[in-house]
Order: sequence, then C-alpha cells, then structure tokens
Amino acid sequence: MIDCDCPRCGSHSTKAFSVLHRDGVRDARYRRTAWFYFRGAFGVHDSATRGRSQTMTSQWTAPPVPAATRFLQGGGVTGSLILGALLGGLSGIVFALIALTAFAVLSGRRDDSSHARDLERWASTFRCGRCGTVFAVVEREGSPVL
Repeated sequence: MIDCDCPRCGSHSTKAFSVLHRDGVRDARYRRTAWFYFRGAFGVHDSATRGRSQTMTSQWTAPPVPAATRFLQGGGVTGSLILGALLGGLSGIVFALIALTAFAVLSGRRDDSSHARDLERWASTFRCGRCGTVFAVVEREGSPVL
C-alpha cells in the first residue's frame, strides 16, 4: 500500500491529480416543456440546454499534453499558414502545410516516451486538501519515495 499522506503536514486528506481533474468537470443537460397562455391563446414551450463547466482546479490538474500538440493548438498552424501566405503566396501555404505535417509526424514519434513519462508523473502526483502541498509519490523497489 502506498502512503499518500501529505509529507508537509501529515494530513490524510490528499487527492490524486487525476481525481481532482475528473471531479471538476461537470456536464449539464436541462430540458423543460411547459404550457403557456399569452393574449388569449394557449401554447407549448419546449427548451433544451446543454453545457460543460470546469473548475480552475480541474484545469490546473489536467493531464499533460505533448509539446507538439501544445504548439499546434496554440496558434502554430494559423501562424505558419499566415507566414507562408505572406512570404510565398499559394506556394508558401502549400510549403507550410507540408512542413506542419512533417513536424506533427516527427515530433509525435519523439514525444511518445517523454509524454508517457509525464503521464506517469502526473498519475502519481497528489495535492493536500489541508495545506495545499503538491507532491509526487514514486514507488521504487517496494518503498515509496517522496
């Protein structure tokens, strides 16, 4: 059994990052059907709403994303295409698309081992509910190391 007590204050009130992330995401579905009366006429009103909310703690404890994905999501694609269009017109856009595809394929292969290591570290990271200390519990040769 791994000891997940807080190394700073000794509290038993600790939660894994994976649990903090999962517990902070809420999906909401709301549907309402009702009769109404307006200006001498009856009618039926039907409305439906769907949404998702996420706490700041859940966002903060989200699983790690590979570096290449962060680049591509963070405006790398748009920036590359605009730069290609400014420098070379249509041929610049085509070159930018080819370069982005090559980048995604090559960095995807390179990021596999480092991303797996980051995910393993994230899965063993905890947060104390009393003092807020963030710590990782790594098990080596049968004994946990903090």
